[in-house]
Amino acid sequence: MITPALVYLLIFLLPLGQFGRLPISPSVNIYAHDFIVLILLLLNYRHLFFTKLNRPIIAFTTTALLSLILALFRFPPWEVALGSLYLWRWLAYAGVYAVVATLPTRLIKPIPNLLIFSGLIFAVT
Repeated sequence: MITPALVYLLIFLLPLGQFGRLPISPSVNIYAHDFIVLILLLLNYRHLFFTKLNRPIIAFTTTALLSLILALFRFPPWEVALGSLYLWRWLAYAGVYAVVATLPTRLIKPIPNLLIFSGLIFAVT
């Protein structure tokens, strides 16, 4: 089961924050945890559409897309495309929720403690 290992790795990479940054362009960065999220979603794409939070996720995404469409009237298309990257990242993290929700309870149980530990590492650094 590689999925729980990737989830735990993701939690431990979160405190790296800006230190795990890979600049793609002056205004676009990819972070180390983004690669883990992508791998996690690619390996578990079947579980992404069956969660209890589908309605709020769809509602937020629809609102964000509407905002991006309206932004096309005020900003150049490349700025709107750049802004849409935040929505893509948010959708990826919503997918991580869907993947974690499908894990067995025994594998989900240590996640809150790992998040607390990860937060402490972040606070100390």
